[in-house]
Amino acid sequence: MISEIEDKRFHYNMGDSKVFPPQENSYCKYCEYMSICPLWAHLKFDDEVVAGELGEKTIKGLVDEYVQFAKQESEAKGQKESLKEILVDYLEKK
Repeated sequence: MISEIEDKRFHYNMGDSKVFPPQENSYCKYCEYMSICPLWAHLKFDDEVVAGELGEKTIKGLVDEYVQFAKQESEAKGQKESLKEILVDYLEKK
């Protein structure tokens, strides 16, 4: 096991960053390397403005809007399934 870690460390030092892929866990919020971690890179782009079909918006604004639509979509799917179950139950009784 130690030789495996040493081998991975060697490859990492030679430039192969995929040897130690980042893994999110409950200790991430305490990590001193969060500022350079690829898992948290999106936090650096909060105030960056991008232009697109929806106009000029910040990355944070786009992410918030996306999350809102994803939540609405999830709720709509749940309601759709509930309606489907009611209709199937009704038709099975007929």
